[in-house]
Amino acid sequence: MNESLSVEAADDALFLKALGMASYGSMEDRKLSQEAAAEYYWSLFIEPLQR
Repeated sequence: MNESLSVEAADDALFLKALGMASYGSMEDRKLSQEAAAEYYWSLFIEPLQR
């Protein structure tokens, strides 16, 4: 799996940002919370099994 998350900062909060390799850019511009990042990784993991 070729995906990574980086920590970025806004004026008032920290958030995670996906590199976008696995999703071909669809998550690239979203600011993810810890829970959303976990759900994103889980969906990448489980997606091949659901095909």
